[in-house]
Amino acid sequence: MKYYLGIDVETTGQFFNKNAMIALGCSIMDEQSNELETFTCFMSIPDDREWEQRCVDEFWSKQKTELYKIEKQMKDPKQEMIRFSEWIGAMDLKYGENLIIVSNFCAFDIAWVDYYLNIYVPEHYSIYYRLKSNENNIKTYSFRTPIINTNSAYIGALNLLEPNKTHECDLEQKLDIQNKKWINDHDALNDARNIVSNYILFLEKCKK
Repeated sequence: MKYYLGIDVETTGQFFNKNAMIALGCSIMDEQSNELETFTCFMSIPDDREWEQRCVDEFWSKQKTELYKIEKQMKDPKQEMIRFSEWIGAMDLKYGENLIIVSNFCAFDIAWVDYYLNIYVPEHYSIYYRLKSNENNIKTYSFRTPIINTNSAYIGALNLLEPNKTHECDLEQKLDIQNKKWINDHDALNDARNIVSNYILFLEKCKK
């Protein structure tokens, strides 16, 4: 049995050196899209970080309800990243090598998570490594099964199906793998649920 961990983040902009991660959502589902575990946190913006104006104008100005919810629940980022590192470590020990991480944009979402781990919990390895324990209960890290970038997988499938077309958006709809329960509403947890449940539908369709 495989288990799939979807990860999504929300930020104040695109730049690691001056913007901030403000929300992190995770959802673990089994092969039948049953949700087994969740994690979510909302983080305050450090004094040396700022909002990117483009991000505000093009994104957050249209997501005022979600932003208000995030801002009401913000906590110290170090405290929240410690909590996350403990949670994902526990999930690694519980599900082992059968836990597969999926993200729709690894170069952004996964990179932000690793960046914050490096800042606030430097003793925790990158999440490209999983925590494990041996027969003597000694905990070590080993390289994780490669993290799945769902957008890349979907574009690859569409390029095989329609090689003469350009595929940049509405990938799930084009492949008919949009789940009916979880929508992409910029709530980090719901978006993580949407990412992982759509990928499970994709795997089911690939088997047919």
